[in-house]
Amino acid sequence: MDFANCSDEEREEYWTNFAKEKLVGRTIKGVQYMTRDNAEENYWHSRPLLLILDNDEILVPMSDDEGNNGGVLTMGEATFPVLMD
Repeated sequence: MDFANCSDEEREEYWTNFAKEKLVGRTIKGVQYMTRDNAEENYWHSRPLLLILDNDEILVPMSDDEGNNGGVLTMGEATFPVLMD
């Protein structure tokens, strides 16, 4: 897709379909906080909760789409915080 020449709606549809292909039908088989070593390798000060899927892919919450730091997850009114080192 040519993101420079598409509408906001086309971009949203593309990324929604991308997410559906990757996530719908998957199950979470494990959760763990990012290790200190892994956070340091990414120059992060926050260690987010990782979601490990049944296909061994790992969902990593980030503070932004550039991967500048770990981010929190929320579910309803519950928040899964980052650990700060």
